[in-house]
Amino acid sequence: MFVPPAVAGDHLYVGSCAGVMYCLDRKTGAVNWKYDVSRDGGQSFHGNMLIDGDWILVGTDIGMVEKGGYLTGKEIWKVPLPLPEGKNFIINKPPALLGEQLYYGAANGKLYAFASAPGAKRIIKDFSSPIITPIVAHEGFLYLGTEAGKLYRVNHANGEIAGEFALNGRPHKTIFAHDEIYFPDNL
Repeated sequence: MFVPPAVAGDHLYVGSCAGVMYCLDRKTGAVNWKYDVSRDGGQSFHGNMLIDGDWILVGTDIGMVEKGGYLTGKEIWKVPLPLPEGKNFIINKPPALLGEQLYYGAANGKLYAFASAPGAKRIIKDFSSPIITPIVAHEGFLYLGTEAGKLYRVNHANGEIAGEFALNGRPHKTIFAHDEIYFPDNL
């Protein structure tokens, strides 16, 4: 297991290294439902799940963005993303939700936006370097870090870079606390 479980109401959601996402009863541990990503060619879960109302949004190692009812596990939509050269995964960080848009930073260097309801995707920006930090959405901007050691502030409405900062190393985490965003680097 690479990511922490998600909790909504009386349910606990966890994705396994074996490629199965489970919905468990929080009190008893009983399996309510499970979803096997291997049927789509996936192997495991590397990105956190996001609970949004009655939906659970999941990114798997093959770039399928799944949106399903969190009580039933019924798949509503999925969008395949191209696997980058030399990578065995594309989405390995948690998504960010800003308004009705879901944002994923991918190993192919692209920042994707998905319409929450139909699953339509668009590429916001291509950073030409894998996005390696979780995306943080705050006050109309998206914050992210790339493998090239750069941090970006991106206007979510038009995809324009509103700020850029070069680090002395690769960022490896995003910490958001008290309206401040921190990107520790690997020095």
